[in-house]
Amino acid sequence: MEHLMTAEKWLLLVHQRLYRMGFEILNVSQDTVGGKRQKFLSEFEGIRQFLEEQQRLLLARLGELETEIGKRRGEDAARCSKEISHLDTLIREMEGQFQQPASQFLQDAESSLSRGERKKFQQPEDNSLELDEKLRTFSQQTAALQETLQKFKDSLPSELEKATEPTLASYRTDR
Repeated sequence: MEHLMTAEKWLLLVHQRLYRMGFEILNVSQDTVGGKRQKFLSEFEGIRQFLEEQQRLLLARLGELETEIGKRRGEDAARCSKEISHLDTLIREMEGQFQQPASQFLQDAESSLSRGERKKFQQPEDNSLELDEKLRTFSQQTAALQETLQKFKDSLPSELEKATEPTLASYRTDR
């Protein structure tokens, strides 16, 4: 009987120890999970900040291109407007001279034409090649970014699933 009481006490002590060990394991597991959660959140925050920075840089570059295109369009429009105004002035002068006697008309027309020939129409500078190249480069960069992001979106779920599948090695180490 005494032996039975000792065995009962021994079982009670073992039960208490196992109970305490269970709480210790649970606390360690919770600490581990909390640490992993924090690391996970930190990694995703880093990715989010990186993507926001890339977005900011690409939008700034696009804004610069839009500004440059607008500036060049304005310059070309101003140059064309100036040329049109000059030609309009020459046309009005010629129309006025047309009303004069023939000898006077020929003399004035010759001077007007020689003035017009001295002031040749300037073709707008063709800056479009440079702008086209900048736009093409920007488009290629955004296409590469979109492709990379799509690959990431497509592969992440399957990679996470692979990482959570138990492996034969994990069974051997757990047992």
